[in-house]
Amino acid sequence: MSTDMPLVTFADADTLSWVTRACLKSAVRCGHPVHLYSYKDVADVPRGVTVLPAEDVIPYSDFFTFDGIAQPEQFGSTAPFSDVFRYELLKQSRGIWIDWDVYCLNPLSCEEPMLLGWEGPRSWSNVLNPYRAMAGNAVMWLPAASPILRALSDLTTKPYKMPPWLSPILKRKINKKLDGRPFCPGAARYAEFGPIALNYFVRKLNMKRHVRHHRYYFPVGYREVDRFLMEDEAFLRSISPDTKTIHLWHSAFRYVARDGIPKDSFAERLREESLDA
Repeated sequence: MSTDMPLVTFADADTLSWVTRACLKSAVRCGHPVHLYSYKDVADVPRGVTVLPAEDVIPYSDFFTFDGIAQPEQFGSTAPFSDVFRYELLKQSRGIWIDWDVYCLNPLSCEEPMLLGWEGPRSWSNVLNPYRAMAGNAVMWLPAASPILRALSDLTTKPYKMPPWLSPILKRKINKKLDGRPFCPGAARYAEFGPIALNYFVRKLNMKRHVRHHRYYFPVGYREVDRFLMEDEAFLRSISPDTKTIHLWHSAFRYVARDGIPKDSFAERLREESLDA
């Protein structure tokens, strides 16, 4: 399997958490070039990871943070910008996107028409719509000329457009908050341009058949992160041999690990890996 395709991600940070360091190092071990894009000078970058200027992808003048109509606890988050940034990276054919909290077990390939996977039944995105599966956007590759990437890119390229699935009530709420200012993805709901947009177009364009089973990229759901506290070998036996990546869901994992990480657990191994040069 070729590992020539870079794995690419974005971080708006001066320093990296131990979770991010462990994840980036896992990607390097799988043999891929690993490119971390940032507008900042990032410290503590693992050996083998190349830091590249995010300015070469999207000008910093277009950078924004979340200030939407709900979830005030997320105000200031760069997640909506990261959604826009990944679509631009894919449009420029720069590599396979991975979130900075995705741990790699095996190399990734682009042999399918696209690289997408369903999240498991107990994942965060299912909170958005608990009645059907959601394709995850933490690991993804879409061909630059594909209809689905064109649709996502059209929505997230200036001048930004309000998503077609928004109800009239939501549009009125957004316009009221904007108070005459131009629409920006950070003004909508938190996941509007990420999982919600991706899944809207997966279904609209009849792409569901190309989305792989959750065991490949998302074997652990958002509400299952306590599994990372299992004994290391027991945890690895609990996932499929087909698994290529594990989304660590850093925000949820940080919460369950607040009282400490058990010795000999999968999480402890990751933390030890993060400390190595």
